Order: sequence, then C-alpha cells, then structure tokens
Amino acid sequence: MMKNPKTGGRLFLIGLLLGGSLLAAADDTLEFRAWRDGKPLSGLQAQDMKLSVNGNERQVSGLAEVRHKLAGSDAAPPRLVTLLFNLSDYKLDLDPAVDFIFASVLRPNDRLLVRSNNFSLADHAVSSLASEKKRLRQILDFEKRKYNVLYQSVRFQLTDLLNSTARLMSGQASDGGFAEPDAGNQQGVYPEAIRRNFIHVIVQTVQAYKKFFLNMDESQLRRLAEYLRFQDVEKWGFVFFERPNFFIPEPQSLLAGYLSPSELFQKMHQEFHGTDSLNDAGIGKSFIGSGTWSTMLLTPTDRIPLAVASEKGTLRLDRSRIASAGERVFPQISRSTGGIVMDGNQFDGFFAKVAGSEDLFYRLSFAADPASPFRSVALTATVPCELVYDDQRRPARPARPVATGPMPAAPQIAGVEVKEKGVQIKMSAQPAPASGRQAPRIFIGVQLFDGKMNMVFNKTVESDAAAMETAGLEVLLPALAKGVYDLVIEATDAVTRKNDLALFSLTVSKKGMQL
Repeated sequence: MMKNPKTGGRLFLIGLLLGGSLLAAADDTLEFRAWRDGKPLSGLQAQDMKLSVNGNERQVSGLAEVRHKLAGSDAAPPRLVTLLFNLSDYKLDLDPAVDFIFASVLRPNDRLLVRSNNFSLADHAVSSLASEKKRLRQILDFEKRKYNVLYQSVRFQLTDLLNSTARLMSGQASDGGFAEPDAGNQQGVYPEAIRRNFIHVIVQTVQAYKKFFLNMDESQLRRLAEYLRFQDVEKWGFVFFERPNFFIPEPQSLLAGYLSPSELFQKMHQEFHGTDSLNDAGIGKSFIGSGTWSTMLLTPTDRIPLAVASEKGTLRLDRSRIASAGERVFPQISRSTGGIVMDGNQFDGFFAKVAGSEDLFYRLSFAADPASPFRSVALTATVPCELVYDDQRRPARPARPVATGPMPAAPQIAGVEVKEKGVQIKMSAQPAPASGRQAPRIFIGVQLFDGKMNMVFNKTVESDAAAMETAGLEVLLPALAKGVYDLVIEATDAVTRKNDLALFSLTVSKKGMQL
C-alpha cells in the first residue's frame, strides 16, 4: 500500500461520509480509495473497474465519487462522531482537543460515540453541546487521576526494588544465606537470585501497567468497524493515543554490569517491545466504509528517571516508550481510510490539517448474491493507481428502508439525589413500547471510588424504565469514611445496549453526604 501523503503525526481519527440514498435490495456496495503518486485519484468511472467475488467476475453496476470536508453548515444532516482516548500521562493537557471537537466538529443533533481507558459511551444523539463537553471533561479527568495513582504506585514499587537490590548487592541484607561470589565470578547463586527477583518484579509491574490502557483486541475493533459501516450517516472518527511510557532498565548503567544487561533485556524484551499479534493492514481495510479516521500519536511529558547509588554502581531506570498494539493499528486505520496521522503534541497543526483537508473515496455497487455467506473480493483498475478496500467481505445485509423517525433512544439519567444512606436515581421518560411489547429493562450500575481511585462499591441492578421515571431507584451505599469520592452511574438498555453515563463528586463529612 502506498503511503498516504496526509500522514503527519498525532493520534487523532476523522470520519468518513457514508450518506446518500440507499441502493436497491438487489445491490451490494464496496467502498474503496484510489491513490496515484501518493495523492487521492479522482475521475474514475465504472468502466475503469474490474471486480471479482469469490473468484468469479462480476459486473460493476455503478460507481459514485464522494467528497466531503469536516467543516459543514448547521443545516447539514446529522453526523456520527467517534472519539477514542488512550490516556497514559496525567500531566498532558487535552483541553485543546476537547475545545476543537466542540467548536469545529460537533453540532447539535449530531451523534457521538466515545471510548476511553475505562468508559464506553454508546452512539447517541447530542442534545446539549455544553452538557456533552462537561461530561467528556469529567471522563478525561477521571482517567488522568486514575493514571496518576497507577503511576505513583509504579514509582513506589520500582524505587523499592532498586533500593532492595542495592542493599543485596552491597551485602547489607541477607538473602537466605546466599554468599557473594568470588571476585571475577559473576555466575554464583547470589547474583542469579538478585537477577531473578529483579526481572520478576519488573515483568509483573509492566504487565499490570499495560492492562490499564485502551488496547482494543481485533474482535472489538472489527465489531466497531462493522457497526459504523451500517450507519447511514456521514462519519468522522478521532483517536488520541498517548503512547505508554514505563521505567525501563538502562543498558549502560544497569547494575553496573553486575547483572548481565544483555541477558536481562533478552528475558524482558517481549514485555517491553512485544504487542498483540494484530493483523494491522487487515484491520485498517475493515474500516473502509466505517469513516475517515485521523490519528494523533501523543508523546508523554514526564521522562524523569529513577536512580539509586550502590557500592556496585548506579542502578538506573529510565522512562521509555513501551510497545502497544494501538500505536501500530490506529495509524494503519487512518492511512487506510484517508485520514491524517500526526506524531507529537502540537495540537494546532493537527487541527488545521484535519479541518482543511478534503476526503475523497468511491462507492461501487454490484449485484448482490444472497447465496454467498462469505466473499473474497478482488478489485482492479484499468488506469494506473493503487486501490485500498476490504478484500474480505462479511455477508451482505439486506437493504433497509430509509429511516423515518429518530434513532433508537438511549436511556437518560434525569437526576441523582443523595438520600440518608444512599443515592436515588431517576430516569427520563422513554418512548412508549410498541403494541404487545414490554417496557424496556434498564441495568443501573453504581460505582464508587475513593481518593486513591480504589473501587469501594460496585453494584448493578435491573429495573423498569417507567417505574424509575416516576419513583426512581434507591441504591444503599456502605458506611464511608470522610473524604471525596468519585460516583459513577451508568444506565444501559438491556436490549439495545445503548447507555447513559453520569459522573459526580461525592463528599462525605460530618454533615453527611453531598453531591
């Protein structure tokens, strides 16, 4: 695949226009991009394309060229905006990103889908830009504070490891009777015991650390692409991916040669540099038709090393980037879908490129074959160019009638009140169920985190949405020590899986609980 000339740097994703009239039930579609000399190619005609499905040549019945820009008038049809955030630096200021999204991207009545390290907010209509912006800031603030706790815990664990290793190396602590080897003999049991402990602690710590980050697996990414593909609206996607840093041993000063840096790095290489075996190009192609994605790869700001001096030399751990599947996959998605990739923390330059670029892709139609459960697609052009498309097509869905009403409503949390021993949650009115159908069932999740981001309460209950609208649902909380807590309430429709999310700061004092 030729490089997309729009590639720049920073993990941000932009979406792609997929609107337009629906095709007849007998037609299927294939969306693709065409490049020549690193630039999008325009002017292709149906007669320029050759298509085969499952090895058999098929006739192209139509080819439409689609163009769009991020900037649009308020009168334009609603769009679907997808935001993915991977946060790995509690000091990095993401306010410019949030401000840009709400000033230059989202409009009233647009749809929004959000995923972060710990939260998932389903596709829903935006009724209030101010409320959505406030909630997104709350989500990002929660993520950064949670990461700060994790970061400080990692610093403490590794500082303790360095100190204990320095004491062992200096002979100031006992290790079960192990004797220090003779001079020049570095293969004795004592350094081997230190080496095993050193490797074990760091590997355990980095494994726990990496679980925090937004590393969506292949099935999750493909499900997201599949969902977006069948949304008949203009789509834009943005990803902010902060590449995780970790305290990695420095080869030159690692235990002053006492613990064989080459051996240590060989054993730890997979933990620091290995990632999930994702099919990068395949995932990127699967997003064709699911939006134009632009990626912003963010660089963490904190690079303060840890160091402890010992009689054997300086034990040093430097902050260094560790491998993450998302760092490879998200830029590949952006390049496959005509988006922009930028590397660094210069928000202004990235936003200017995103806002000023024009997206160009093609929508090809051909006769559908309902008897084919899975289709291998091959597309070529009679003119010189490079084509990018999803060559492994999932079963075709039947054409749907044009929607005449609003999209299915997500449950909405109308209010939360503090009661004597808990909180009461009320829901907004839901659309009346169709004749013969039961009222929707809502799962209500309540989580409480203390000042150290420890989860001190977690409960999920099921309720009838109509009952909660009138009487509300009261959830009792445990006895809480004085302090400030994060209260997270999530309401999820049991059938559609659409959800609403509300975050509050709960203060516990002599006067009781207050939001």
